[in-house]
Amino acid sequence: MKLDTVFLCSPSKTVSEDAYVINEKQNIYGVFDGATPVTPFQNSKGQNGAYLASRCFQAYFTEEVRQEESLLEAVVKANEKLLEMMKSHHISVHKKEELWSTCVALIKLEKEKIQFAQLGDSMIVMENKEGKVTVLTKDTVKGIGSRAKQKREMERLRGKEKHDEDFYKKNLLYSLRYNRTLANTPNGYSVANGKEEVRKYIQYGEIQKNEVSCLLLVSDGFFHPSESLETTYQHIRSGGLERYAHKLAKLECENNLHSDDKTGILLQF
Repeated sequence: MKLDTVFLCSPSKTVSEDAYVINEKQNIYGVFDGATPVTPFQNSKGQNGAYLASRCFQAYFTEEVRQEESLLEAVVKANEKLLEMMKSHHISVHKKEELWSTCVALIKLEKEKIQFAQLGDSMIVMENKEGKVTVLTKDTVKGIGSRAKQKREMERLRGKEKHDEDFYKKNLLYSLRYNRTLANTPNGYSVANGKEEVRKYIQYGEIQKNEVSCLLLVSDGFFHPSESLETTYQHIRSGGLERYAHKLAKLECENNLHSDDKTGILLQF
């Protein structure tokens, strides 16, 4: 198996809120994308909740995961560790906007099959032996803004007091805080945030190992502004992860687009 990785920090940050794991002993590989906080918390080292959430998952899958655990159960256990960490820092865990959270894309290689597990918008792409490219996971964060607006409209119809939409347009932070209330809810989005309901929203599956020629795991920083994830995969396959990451970052800079942390793992069998 050939392994390629890239870990590129956003130019707008001093430290990446992404993390990744390469656990060759247990054949577990993963990408974690901490969700930029909507509250000002920092620990004594100046680390925010996004950084701590992604590193919590990185630590669990590097040091604590057990061989007999399914990937699904391991994500649940890592999520419990995240809750413990938040409580130890006196986070108000009943307030969704205060929770630390991270997106997750993980695979576990076994003798005859490959397990995968996903939350949020960190994604997994597979190429089979015949060259067919399939996006294995669903980006549940996509369109969250419009779904949040729809939910507010429904709440107003039920007589619940809500600011008008101009308020949310003018106050991005309040809009983002409202979006956090939709974490791990029907018609919301999935994310690891320490809450028990995370288990219900994990995308989990298995594929036959002998059918796979390549697997790509990426954080959403790899999303091209106008091209599909399948096309992005083809660019990465032909030119490599690092080359594509820097090319995309350059494009974003030249067009005044937000450039997020870019973390990826490419496995070729």
